[in-house]
Amino acid sequence: MATAMEDQMTDPVLWGIDGYDDGFPLPSKKEICPTCHGNGTHGRNLGAYTEDDLEREFGGGHERQQFLDDWRAGMYDSACEACHGIRVIDVPDRNQMTPEIRELYDAQEQETFLDHAIARAERAAGC
Repeated sequence: MATAMEDQMTDPVLWGIDGYDDGFPLPSKKEICPTCHGNGTHGRNLGAYTEDDLEREFGGGHERQQFLDDWRAGMYDSACEACHGIRVIDVPDRNQMTPEIRELYDAQEQETFLDHAIARAERAAGC
């Protein structure tokens, strides 16, 4: 499950604190990027090719095999959108938070989780 912090490409912050319009900066630590698994790149931009797509585009011969070999070798990969190729991201460090900040952070995470759950349910219902 991705947290709200994994969805952000900036330093972890806590929202809704008076006097911190850009968010209250949270103590953070580095973790391996969950999007690219620390590779810094991924081939998501290619979409999902089916066997029929490959057959139509390349036929069944050498060109198709060359494309697959190139794809597996990472020729079509692009920089990860989450870490921008750095391979790590900043995530909140709960051990460094005060109890008050940890409570506010947990409430923010719960609210984000519920918002995402509602959005998924609405999409599933065709809304």
